[in-house]
Amino acid sequence: MITYHNHPHMTAVPTRLLLDTNLSAEAKLTGALLYTFKDGGLSAQELVNVLSLPPEKVAPVFAELTGNGYLEILEENGAFGLHLKG
Repeated sequence: MITYHNHPHMTAVPTRLLLDTNLSAEAKLTGALLYTFKDGGLSAQELVNVLSLPPEKVAPVFAELTGNGYLEILEENGAFGLHLKG
C-alpha cells in the first residue's frame, strides 16, 4: 500500500532551479515563489508585493529566469502571462 500525505502548505520546486549556478539568489527565490501561485491572475502590483522586490528589480530577475529557460512570458491583448517551464 502507498500512503500519500497531501501538504497544501508546501510547494514542490525543481531542484535544478535551486542548484543552477547561473541564477542569482533573487532569481532562485522568485522562481520558487512563482511555483506557489495558483493559476489565475495577479496584478503587476500584487506580484511585486508578493515577491518583495523593488519594482526596478522585477524585470531583470524575470529576464534572468527567461534567459535560463525557467520562465516564458506571453503577451496577449496587453495582458501578460507567466509560464513556468521545468
